[in-house]
Amino acid sequence: MIAIVLILTFVGYKIDQWLGLNIPIFMIVFIVVGLAAYIYKLIKEL
Repeated sequence: MIAIVLILTFVGYKIDQWLGLNIPIFMIVFIVVGLAAYIYKLIKEL
């Protein structure tokens, strides 16, 4: 799961670079989505 969060962070960073954004919006959104998916999976396994 850590790998998925890191991959999503990298993809968000690259999208922000490609669009030329000063604020890393996509990186933040992808980090939140990755963490939410990780927490959902963790709770579901309990």
